[in-house]
Amino acid sequence: MNENCNNGQCYSGPRVVVGKIDDLESKSLELIMTRNTCASQLMRMLPKVSEGEYTEKDISAYVQGVVEAMSDARYLEADWWRETMISRNLTGEVYIDFITKELWKKG
Repeated sequence: MNENCNNGQCYSGPRVVVGKIDDLESKSLELIMTRNTCASQLMRMLPKVSEGEYTEKDISAYVQGVVEAMSDARYLEADWWRETMISRNLTGEVYIDFITKELWKKG
């Protein structure tokens, strides 16, 4: 049994391999996920008007940019999954092992 972790949650039960992704698909998804992570981190680093360096207009523009980046990344990730599922005729919850590049389901 392999232990598979996603966002800090691990699954160590049996798994059923339902497909595989190639290097380009793997790198594409990793890039999308990195973009989403960066945008989330930027949101947590929200500047404060009370610090005096930024105006409300500055902060509004910052938030708008971060929200757009997060939205774009989430759209791209959903689109990646949709295309991957359709092209392989998969349904249900599917996970990725980035090391082996296998698509798998809990078994």
